[in-house]
Amino acid sequence: MKDGERFYVNDNVKLNAGNLATGSKMFSIIKILLERGEIDGNTLLILDEPESHLHPKWQNLFVEIMILLVKEIGCHVLLTTHSSQFMLAVDAYMRKYNITDLCNFYQTEQVEDGPFVSYKCVNDSLNLIYEDFVTYLSDIKLMRNQFLMNDDVE
Repeated sequence: MKDGERFYVNDNVKLNAGNLATGSKMFSIIKILLERGEIDGNTLLILDEPESHLHPKWQNLFVEIMILLVKEIGCHVLLTTHSSQFMLAVDAYMRKYNITDLCNFYQTEQVEDGPFVSYKCVNDSLNLIYEDFVTYLSDIKLMRNQFLMNDDVE
């Protein structure tokens, strides 16, 4: 990157950051913020399902970068995900870089008699989150298998 808004593929080709794919933009924005010194111990990055536009390999890389920002710079990251793979990457990288004491995990619970949810800290029981993911995966896999069996009968 030569200036604050254009990325250079080589010396002759410039890409405007606004024209990048959504997934690439996230990496680019983090890079720009780092180069400008805008990420520090007072920074709170709020990331809503950042994995949405990323290949699983890039998801892992993005998680590693976020974990390293927490470890090395001391910034704070608040993220939401509905992806078991992304959650597993966060779990693995926080252990790899030994920052489990800096990470908190919350799971939503439906509040009785209302359209609201509450947030329950599950730091000591991450398996609750994984069990939720597996339940929904198992349900859809069972449905798929039923259709496959019906297709074989016909």
